[in-house]
Amino acid sequence: MYSFKKLIVPVVGTRFAHAIPMKNELAEIKSVSELHNQTLAAARAEKAATFYLLECLHQIDSKKAYFELGYSSLYDYIHRALKYSEAQSYERMAAMRLAFRVPAIAAKLRDGELTLTSVAKISGHAKREKL
Repeated sequence: MYSFKKLIVPVVGTRFAHAIPMKNELAEIKSVSELHNQTLAAARAEKAATFYLLECLHQIDSKKAYFELGYSSLYDYIHRALKYSEAQSYERMAAMRLAFRVPAIAAKLRDGELTLTSVAKISGHAKREKL
Protein backbone atom coordinates (compact mmCIF):
# COMPACT_ATOMS: atom_id res chain seq x y z
CA MET A 1 0.00 0.00 0.00
CA TYR A 2 1.22 3.46 -0.88
CA SER A 3 1.58 6.23 1.63
CA PHE A 4 0.32 9.77 1.31
CA LYS A 5 3.79 10.94 2.27
CA LYS A 6 5.87 12.51 -0.45
CA LEU A 7 8.85 10.69 -1.91
CA ILE A 8 11.88 12.93 -1.46
CA VAL A 9 14.39 12.88 -4.30
CA PRO A 10 17.68 14.78 -4.07
CA VAL A 11 18.23 17.18 -6.95
CA VAL A 12 21.78 17.13 -8.28
CA GLY A 13 23.74 20.35 -8.00
CA THR A 14 21.64 21.61 -5.14
CA ARG A 15 21.10 20.60 -1.58
CA PHE A 16 17.32 20.74 -1.53
CA ALA A 17 14.78 18.00 -2.12
CA HIS A 18 12.00 17.75 -4.67
CA ALA A 19 8.75 16.16 -3.59
CA ILE A 20 6.99 13.75 -5.93
CA PRO A 21 3.43 12.61 -5.26
CA MET A 22 2.88 8.97 -4.39
CA LYS A 23 0.35 6.74 -6.17
CA ASN A 24 -2.67 7.68 -4.02
CA GLU A 25 -2.04 11.37 -4.64
CA LEU A 26 -1.81 10.78 -8.39
CA ALA A 27 -5.28 9.22 -8.30
CA GLU A 28 -6.58 12.51 -6.89
CA ILE A 29 -5.30 14.54 -9.85
CA LYS A 30 -8.30 15.50 -11.97
CA SER A 31 -6.86 17.36 -14.95
CA VAL A 32 -4.74 15.95 -17.75
CA SER A 33 -2.63 19.10 -17.57
CA GLU A 34 -1.73 18.51 -13.90
CA LEU A 35 -1.03 14.83 -14.59
CA HIS A 36 1.26 15.90 -17.44
CA ASN A 37 3.06 18.38 -15.15
CA GLN A 38 3.57 15.66 -12.52
CA THR A 39 4.92 13.30 -15.19
CA LEU A 40 7.38 15.97 -16.37
CA ALA A 41 8.48 16.53 -12.78
CA ALA A 42 8.99 12.78 -12.28
CA ALA A 43 11.11 12.57 -15.45
CA ARG A 44 13.26 15.51 -14.28
CA ALA A 45 13.68 13.90 -10.86
CA GLU A 46 14.66 10.57 -12.42
CA LYS A 47 17.32 12.23 -14.58
CA ALA A 48 18.65 14.16 -11.59
CA ALA A 49 18.75 10.98 -9.51
CA THR A 50 20.60 9.16 -12.29
CA PHE A 51 23.26 11.85 -12.43
CA TYR A 52 23.53 11.80 -8.64
CA LEU A 53 24.03 8.03 -8.81
CA LEU A 54 26.86 8.56 -11.31
CA GLU A 55 28.46 11.09 -8.95
CA CYS A 56 28.26 8.54 -6.13
CA LEU A 57 29.73 5.83 -8.37
CA HIS A 58 32.55 8.19 -9.33
CA GLN A 59 33.42 8.58 -5.64
CA ILE A 60 33.19 4.82 -5.05
CA ASP A 61 35.45 4.26 -8.07
CA SER A 62 38.01 6.97 -7.29
CA LYS A 63 38.40 5.73 -3.71
CA LYS A 64 38.27 2.06 -4.78
CA ALA A 65 35.69 1.75 -1.99
CA TYR A 66 34.19 -1.31 -3.67
CA PHE A 67 37.22 -3.32 -2.43
CA GLU A 68 36.56 -2.27 1.14
CA LEU A 69 32.93 -3.27 0.67
CA GLY A 70 33.94 -6.75 -0.49
CA TYR A 71 33.54 -6.41 -4.26
CA SER A 72 36.22 -7.18 -6.83
CA SER A 73 35.45 -4.26 -9.16
CA LEU A 74 33.16 -1.31 -9.67
CA TYR A 75 31.16 -3.41 -12.11
CA ASP A 76 30.78 -6.15 -9.50
CA TYR A 77 29.63 -3.55 -6.96
CA ILE A 78 27.03 -2.05 -9.30
CA HIS A 79 25.76 -5.47 -10.37
CA ARG A 80 25.68 -7.30 -7.04
CA ALA A 81 25.34 -4.55 -4.41
CA LEU A 82 23.08 -2.18 -6.33
CA LYS A 83 21.20 -5.03 -8.05
CA TYR A 84 21.44 -3.70 -11.62
CA SER A 85 21.44 -6.14 -14.53
CA GLU A 86 24.73 -6.87 -16.27
CA ALA A 87 23.86 -4.49 -19.12
CA GLN A 88 22.67 -1.74 -16.75
CA SER A 89 25.82 -2.12 -14.65
CA TYR A 90 28.10 -1.78 -17.65
CA GLU A 91 26.09 1.19 -18.96
CA ARG A 92 26.34 3.08 -15.66
CA MET A 93 30.03 2.35 -15.24
CA ALA A 94 30.89 3.34 -18.82
CA ALA A 95 28.80 6.52 -18.71
CA MET A 96 30.22 7.55 -15.34
CA ARG A 97 33.84 7.07 -16.40
CA LEU A 98 33.44 9.04 -19.62
CA ALA A 99 31.38 11.81 -18.01
CA PHE A 100 33.96 12.43 -15.31
CA ARG A 101 36.84 12.25 -17.80
CA VAL A 102 35.18 14.74 -20.18
CA PRO A 103 33.50 17.59 -18.24
CA ALA A 104 31.48 18.77 -21.27
CA ILE A 105 29.80 15.37 -21.44
CA ALA A 106 29.07 15.45 -17.70
CA ALA A 107 27.46 18.88 -18.10
CA LYS A 108 25.27 17.71 -20.99
CA LEU A 109 24.27 14.59 -19.07
CA ARG A 110 23.47 16.63 -15.96
CA ASP A 111 21.43 19.13 -18.02
CA GLY A 112 19.51 16.39 -19.82
CA GLU A 113 21.01 17.08 -23.25
CA LEU A 114 22.52 13.58 -23.29
CA THR A 115 21.08 10.37 -21.88
CA LEU A 116 22.80 7.69 -19.85
CA THR A 117 22.47 5.29 -22.79
CA SER A 118 23.94 7.73 -25.31
CA VAL A 119 26.92 8.52 -23.06
CA ALA A 120 27.53 4.79 -22.51
CA LYS A 121 27.50 4.25 -26.28
CA ILE A 122 29.81 7.22 -26.85
CA SER A 123 32.22 5.73 -24.30
CA GLY A 124 32.90 2.79 -26.58
CA HIS A 125 33.90 5.13 -29.38
CA ALA A 126 35.91 7.30 -26.99
CA LYS A 127 37.93 4.27 -25.86
CA ARG A 128 38.79 3.42 -29.46
CA GLU A 129 39.82 7.04 -30.06
CA LYS A 130 41.67 7.09 -26.71
CA LEU A 131 39.79 10.11 -25.33
